[in-house]
Amino acid sequence: MATGAHAFTGVQLRHLDDLLEGNPTITFQFNYGDVAIGEWTGPLDRPTPWTMPPELSAIVWIDNRFPFTAAARVNPHARRPVHPALTRTFQTAGLAASPAAK
Repeated sequence: MATGAHAFTGVQLRHLDDLLEGNPTITFQFNYGDVAIGEWTGPLDRPTPWTMPPELSAIVWIDNRFPFTAAARVNPHARRPVHPALTRTFQTAGLAASPAAK
């Protein structure tokens, strides 16, 4: 699975990592001409880390800006683990391992 974000959203790899690790994160984005940024009500305690479903072997984040870097987050509990050759490709390409798997 590959994921990334359109530049307009401001979502970055660190947001995915925070979701995987259960880090409390609040991000606000403002732009000239915004008449309202909306509101959100939610718990302020530490969120539960998101657990990848066992059907998902990995998430590959592809940055939307040149030079289009990528990072891999491998699911340590996948039913079908990432093939070793692909894991070597991640490592050779310098793609980071999953923070949750460390």
